[in-house]
Amino acid sequence: LRRQRQMCIRDSVYSRWGSPTNEGAARQLAALEGIGPGDEGGTMLFSSGMAAITAALQARLRAGDHAIFPYTVYGGTHEFCVEYLQHWGVEFTLVDSTDATNYARALKPNTRVVYTESPANPTCRLTDLHKVGQIVDDHAAAHPDEPRPWVMCDSTFATPFHQRCLEIHGIDVAIHSATKYLGGHGNSIGGVLIDGGTFACCLLYTSEAADEVL
Repeated sequence: LRRQRQMCIRDSVYSRWGSPTNEGAARQLAALEGIGPGDEGGTMLFSSGMAAITAALQARLRAGDHAIFPYTVYGGTHEFCVEYLQHWGVEFTLVDSTDATNYARALKPNTRVVYTESPANPTCRLTDLHKVGQIVDDHAAAHPDEPRPWVMCDSTFATPFHQRCLEIHGIDVAIHSATKYLGGHGNSIGGVLIDGGTFACCLLYTSEAADEVL
């Protein structure tokens, strides 16, 4: 993945695949989440927060899969679940995320995404991300024949200043709407996906195919 991105950036073969300008911003955002140039994983920039969210979900979910979301999830994410995911044959369950054990009760053999949002937008409800990560790890250990669900966290309201999701064991993907606190001035729109390395290739391919890059 790193070689592919460096090749695109070095040769500037196609700006939708990467550019020196975007790569500079991506490296800075990765550093905020604790990922350096020598680490696995990386950052992808999108045209909006919702573009980042939908790309992350499309990278993992297929017809017949199941996903878990907090019932207080951001309105745009909830709309995507109702208007798109369920029509594509993806089942989803909404849980009260203030009690992490609700995620454990909602897990199914076909669960492929465990989605968290902490603090939630706009209710600011909090989720015990450490416990969610442990629940998913325990589930994966107990069911080795099933793929481990991706654990995603929309950390927009916290920002990496207050919460580095990827430093929490069991969290795989951090999501930010750069339109809000990361933008700082309310004069730009953007979205960010930061991955610790496990699923970076899938996310990169989806971002390129969906054509929602920044």
